[in-house]
Amino acid sequence: MIILQGWINAIDNIKKVEAIRVELKNDYAIESRIMGMNGITSCSFFTCRNHLGKGITELIQKLNKLSKENPDLHGIIYLHNDEDPIHSNIWQVWIIRKGIIEKSIDTFLSPISEKTENY
Repeated sequence: MIILQGWINAIDNIKKVEAIRVELKNDYAIESRIMGMNGITSCSFFTCRNHLGKGITELIQKLNKLSKENPDLHGIIYLHNDEDPIHSNIWQVWIIRKGIIEKSIDTFLSPISEKTENY
């Protein structure tokens, strides 16, 4: 199973965040919502699928491109893929900030079998 969730914020750039939300829905069938307060616009999103598929990989690549084009964006994306031969027991995380996107391993919720699930 694939679980993908995250958020992206922009300061004074509601049009860019709205464009991301529309793209998530139209191109990747990912539900999202936009919230705004005190000049910050945020798009939060979530999807749960049976398999990784090309769409999730393309989405990460697209967000990488967007972060380079828009250094004012910042956010975080979490992915759990229990079919990944190396990362099946961890949450992978992408951190978006200042025009870059960095991949890491979440240490707060990983390893999943020990920190978040009861067997």
